[in-house]
Amino acid sequence: MPARLRQVLRVCLQKDPRQRAQAIGDVRLALEGAFETTAPPTTGTAAPVAQATASRLLMAAAAGLAIIAAVAAGAWWRATRPGERPLVRLDVDLGAGVSLGSPSGAATIVSSDGTRIVYVSHGQLSTRRLDQPTATELAGTQGAYAPFFSPDGQWVAFFSGTDLKKISVEGGAVIVLCGAPGARGGSWGEDGAIIAALTAALEYASQGRRPGCAASRRRAWGSWRR
Repeated sequence: MPARLRQVLRVCLQKDPRQRAQAIGDVRLALEGAFETTAPPTTGTAAPVAQATASRLLMAAAAGLAIIAAVAAGAWWRATRPGERPLVRLDVDLGAGVSLGSPSGAATIVSSDGTRIVYVSHGQLSTRRLDQPTATELAGTQGAYAPFFSPDGQWVAFFSGTDLKKISVEGGAVIVLCGAPGARGGSWGEDGAIIAALTAALEYASQGRRPGCAASRRRAWGSWRR
């Protein structure tokens, strides 16, 4: 029901005769709005002011929530990222009879957990745990050069002659992985793949020279999965 009609009915139904409509003409004028008064000027601006205040409060709350979310995300990122390892300097006395040298690649390597070293001395591999005073020669590794660790530190791959080989850090039999002529170095990935830098093209897989070899035909790089 329109507000003006409700007001007219209220006037017509007043109990006090002096406040009740006296004639049908008064009802008509009331329906036309003749008796309505204009609200004070300040009344019309109250709603916009209240809306503006509410809008500012909402914006402030949204900004506060955004700041809280950013702080929480930063704390989560700092808590979940890998811890930074401090720089460690090694000063290891390998003994007077050791002569380090490798025609290609590194002559000395350190395991990823920092507990063991392997080095090439007089063309042969030796290994030593850093909590032990002496090193152990790895038999069968004569002519070794450019050694590198497996990701778990339990094996050492190396080149000898024209082959890529590996041996356990605890010793044992040397395992020939594949031919690798002109090798310059290699890396053993977390997925088990070995990538080697070579100076000659490889076609051993297609020729079937050694079972289990998967070699690249591209020059300069070969790969194996062990």
